[in-house]
Amino acid sequence: NMEQKLNEEVLQKWDAIFEKTQEKATRISDGEDPKGYFLEIKIKQGSDIYSIGNRSLGFRWFFSFLIFTAFRKSRSVDKGETLFLLDEPASNLHYRSQQKLLDSLKNTFSDCKLIYSTHSPHLINPKWLAGTYIVKNKAIDYDNPEEGKTDISIDSYKNFAAQYPDQEYHFKPILDALDYVPSKLELVPSLIFTEGKNDYYTFRYIAKVIFNSEYKLNFYPGAGANSYEYIFRLYIGWNRKFIALFDSDETGEKEKNRYIESIGCDLENKIFTLMDINSEWKNSTTENLFPEKERIRIIQTCYEDHKTYKKKEFNLAIEHLYISETKFDLSKETINKFRSIFEFLKDKLND
Repeated sequence: NMEQKLNEEVLQKWDAIFEKTQEKATRISDGEDPKGYFLEIKIKQGSDIYSIGNRSLGFRWFFSFLIFTAFRKSRSVDKGETLFLLDEPASNLHYRSQQKLLDSLKNTFSDCKLIYSTHSPHLINPKWLAGTYIVKNKAIDYDNPEEGKTDISIDSYKNFAAQYPDQEYHFKPILDALDYVPSKLELVPSLIFTEGKNDYYTFRYIAKVIFNSEYKLNFYPGAGANSYEYIFRLYIGWNRKFIALFDSDETGEKEKNRYIESIGCDLENKIFTLMDINSEWKNSTTENLFPEKERIRIIQTCYEDHKTYKKKEFNLAIEHLYISETKFDLSKETINKFRSIFEFLKDKLND
């Protein structure tokens, strides 16, 4: 029974995360030494049997990680909720494996709480930034780190990012905090630049949850329509595909024309407003794509007592629906609007 349970809880999850194809199974034997009785766990792969200690460092970490989480939270003698505190999880795993492990964390810790520290950008889920904190030791002298001085500061990511209003996109402060530098081998994806994080979460939610990832579009959470001067020039210099979608209000139209004038004709077929997709959407914002009654119903998924539309609460509700991957029953009118937007974006990226 123990072997079967380990196969389900550990080896099957290992194969699912790391896409291993060779069948493996646990083998448990008992024995006795001068200290007493013991159980020994080994891994059977093909015709060979290995001790856990003979496997890779990553496998040993992952095996131990699931043993101490999946089974620890199931102890019948422990009442109440379990809180796990993890220091630098998955630091022994490859970057790709870290990303896949991150995807699995929400299932592994579905019925308990998790707090973990990390320096790895691959272990940061954008959906969880609302619950993320930046921790710094401001007293460290990196020329003399052995002095061991401490002056610890901790700040929520929301407050931390607000200290950098001129950043060109919403996630950049956290990458700066991690001293992140992209590899020279990294592929740069085709992007769709949105005005800000609220548009980003709205488009991501519709694309992933409502349309079930039918559209393979990469959205970029900007910091306002006026914050793209450097990014546009960079992508043009890299010769990478991109387009930008702004609101068709006064600010969106003004910034679209300003970029085309300041950077040149390379942007004429790359920057669009909602009115370029549908002439009836003049002076429209992303929020206006939803009928007012529907906006109020979306707000009520988080704030049950709200009877009127408020932009802040609407955007927070959309973000929550995206994080929880909750499918909201949108009207056919709204779905058709977003389908026309995604078809337009897809066609423009393929031009």
